[in-house]
Amino acid sequence: MERRPVVRRLASPVGLALTVVCLALPFLSASCSGDAPPDAPDARQQWRVSYTGADILVGGKPDVAWADHTRPGPPQRLSEAELVDLIGQPATPLSPQPLAWLAVVLIAGALAAAALRGTRQRATVTAGLALVAALALYAATLLARDQAVDAVAEVLRRVASGSSAPSKEPIREWEYYGWVGGRFRFGYGLWITIGILLALSLANAAEAVDWPRRRRAGADAERA
Repeated sequence: MERRPVVRRLASPVGLALTVVCLALPFLSASCSGDAPPDAPDARQQWRVSYTGADILVGGKPDVAWADHTRPGPPQRLSEAELVDLIGQPATPLSPQPLAWLAVVLIAGALAAAALRGTRQRATVTAGLALVAALALYAATLLARDQAVDAVAEVLRRVASGSSAPSKEPIREWEYYGWVGGRFRFGYGLWITIGILLALSLANAAEAVDWPRRRRAGADAERA
């Protein structure tokens, strides 16, 4: 009978620690397999980019895979030197997202809440922090997505034009900018992380709500 409370109390710290590990998984990804913008030069280009949660957190560069008429077959991951040869410069990193850091701080706070003695207090604090962390992480990924679309669109515009010189036209006015944005998807790493946080929030909220009933039931059992 004592094992269930112990397992319940350990579930939140283990789940929260798992969300930190999930930052190494893809949070944003985009790809094109032969369906390049109509009338664009070298329409047979194939590419794939992905950003991890850690990239969103600290401002990392994407993993890039590329294939075209000079590199036949499925897209192959490019080294930094190969990417520079292709686009004339290193990949543009994302800016660190303050909301992602906020999410990490909230997760750390929820982990610290496991030390609280009161069951209802611990569950209430954990539920609130996990929920806000999930929202902050989702918002940070949305903001990072805008930056990623800008960076990838700029690269594709340079490759399509055959020039490594930056264009004077704002990238968001490029005719294929919307097409590039449509290639981006949220990665499975984001959904796993948010799913864990929401599950922990709901489970702890339910425990906090149910705590008075369980306390009364325990008191009745002791009197009996």
